[in-house]
Parts: sequence; structure tokens; C-alpha cells
Amino acid sequence: MNLLISSSSPADKGSGINAYVNQIAAGFVGRGHKVHYLAPAPSSLDWLDAMGIRHVPHCNTADPLVSCKAIHRYILGNKIDGIINNDNAFLQSLAPIVPCTFVSVGHMSRTSVATLANHQHRWVDYIVTISQDMQRRFCNRFGAPLNRLPIVYNGVTDPGPVKSKAKMPDGRLHVVFSGGMDRNKGAYLLADSLRSRRELQDLVQISWFGEIAGGLKQTLAGLACVDLKGRVPRSEFLAVLSDADVLLLPSFAEGCPMVMLEAMSYGVIPIASNGAGAMQRLVISGQEGFICDLRDWAAEMAACLMQLHGNSSLLTRFSQAAYARFRSDFTVDNTLDQLEFLLRTPVVDRSCLPGEIDILRWHRPLLPGTNRAPLIDRFCIRAGILRGAGRMSITV
Repeated sequence: MNLLISSSSPADKGSGINAYVNQIAAGFVGRGHKVHYLAPAPSSLDWLDAMGIRHVPHCNTADPLVSCKAIHRYILGNKIDGIINNDNAFLQSLAPIVPCTFVSVGHMSRTSVATLANHQHRWVDYIVTISQDMQRRFCNRFGAPLNRLPIVYNGVTDPGPVKSKAKMPDGRLHVVFSGGMDRNKGAYLLADSLRSRRELQDLVQISWFGEIAGGLKQTLAGLACVDLKGRVPRSEFLAVLSDADVLLLPSFAEGCPMVMLEAMSYGVIPIASNGAGAMQRLVISGQEGFICDLRDWAAEMAACLMQLHGNSSLLTRFSQAAYARFRSDFTVDNTLDQLEFLLRTPVVDRSCLPGEIDILRWHRPLLPGTNRAPLIDRFCIRAGILRGAGRMSITV
């Protein structure tokens, strides 16, 4: 198949959504499909070139009409057979006038990511959901038909058998947290847990990834058990994660967290939450990891860590079980099998397409030189508001 796969971030930037996009793009190439990658321009084309993936340079965020016309011409000119959209506003705008199967992936249950995944859902063959919570919300909140909201869990590449972990010099557990200072990912909950349960500080060494500022940074800098890593290249993060014992994921809401699957692929034991999302589906608590109740996170997480710290054979057993669960259910091949089936099974009647469509503004603008959107755009992102940019004729 000739596939167009999109993202809202450049191929060499971003985090969760781009990790998913890059995994499936590389996977489809490995299966012999031709992949076109629609996203803002990357700093380097090296990865795309090495994978044999063609970059589609038509995300001019300053001029939505020009971009949408160019993308539409590209789809027609390259005879695209199937589209997988991942949070790209321009491509989603074109759903009513593309001549091929259109699959939209929902990566979040709320914010503009969710609203965009459901935009023009009459003309979207399938909206992939990545948890039961998301499936139900898309059905109830956006009116998307349940029979076109398949649950397809995320998957990652199998890095191979679990390697032996390097022991911390003082015998502490090596723990990773990758939520920066994001409240939704439980950053403050974890920080409060460490402060209130001082016994943990002798049991763990935490590699804390992501941008942190203000009072939280001062608090964490004062804890000897926390190593603030900041925002680092993905390869550097994965190198640290692969050597860790435990991943902490005290999130209040996720989709199907890629970082949890990546941890399991390395035999890293997840201690996650019972927040909204797929976390409770990914492991059987007490066998391959732990699912802690957010109402008593500090106590339950501490008990899990203390048990693992005091029993090396149990630590090994859980590590092997986490990897086995990943191999069974969550490799990228499982995801590709499901996506391929959807792409080959269209349900939208495209025999009579509209002559004009409304197009959207780019929904994730950034202030120059920063990773932050302007204030009004941050509000729209959180509130799930999409804004129009005019109309476009199909005769382009």
C-alpha cells in the first residue's frame, strides 16, 4: 500500500504521539509498504532518509489554505491508498474529500487532540481508540459511532531479551519518572510522596525526566534520591530507561502510555495508577507490575517499592513477567496487524464527495524559540476548541 502517515510534530521531535508515529511508520516500511510522512519540517531528514520514508513538506502553519491545497494535490498525485492521521489539523480537514481509507488515531481523551481526532467523523472510516475510557468518551462526547471506534492498543519494537540490570552502587532501586512537572502525569503527587515518606529516599534513586522549574525544581533538587535529567534526546532517555528497575507512572489520565510499553519491553517493572486510560489493561497487578489507587498512591507505591527492594528474586520474576506480557500483547506488530486490517476495510461511501470543505487553523502553534503555545492557544488546546480558517474548493 501507498500510505500517508501524519503527525503534529516534526519526525525528530515530540514525545508520545511521535513515538507512536515513528514506530508504525518504520513498521509499515518493514512490511514492504511505501510511507509518506506528513508533519512540520524536521531539523534533520537523516532518520526519514535512512528508513526510506518520504517527507511531505506541506505543513505551512501560517497559511492553512495553501497547506491544505498542497496536501490534497499530493494525495491525488501520489495515489495514496490509505491515511493514518495523528493529530494533524490540516489532514483532518481534508477527510471529506480524500478518495481513500481515512483512519484517525485518538491519542488523548480530552483537549484539542481528542476533538481533532473526532472532527468530521462522518468522513473518517475509523477513529482508533487506545483505551476503553477513550472509546466510551468519543462515543458519548462527540457522537462518533461505536462500531467505528475500534480499540487498538499501542505497540513498540521488541528490543530483544531482557538484559541484566546494572546495580546501583548502594543497592537502591533505579527508578525512572518521565513526567517533568506535569500535574496530569502525577509529578506533584510523586514529589509529595517522596517528601512524606522519607524511608523511600534510602530505597530508590530516581532519574526524573522532563522540564521542571520554580518551586518543584527547588524541592526536588533538595532530595538526594532525585537526579534531575531535564529534557533529553529520545535515545538518551531510552538508554537510561532500559537499565532501570522500575518505572513510576502516577498519572491521573493517559491514553495507552508508550513509556509504559517501552519500559515493559526492557523488563522494567511499571508501578502505575488506576487513572483513566489503558494502564490497568497493560499489566495484571501483582504479577507483571502494580496498579496503585490514586486515592492512596503514596502508601501503595511505597509498599510495592519496599517489597521489590527487599527481594531480588521477586524483582527478577516481575521483570521477566513484564517483558513476557509485552511480547504477548503489545509489540508494534500487533498494532500494525490491526491498522492494516482497518486500512483494507473502508466503511465510508466516497462515491459522492462534497465540492467544498471548511478547513482548520493549525491547532498547536508555538511561540518562537519555545515549546509553549501563546496564551489563547493554550486555552483552546485545554478546552478542546478547534478554530476555522476558511473554506476550500475540491477543484484545486
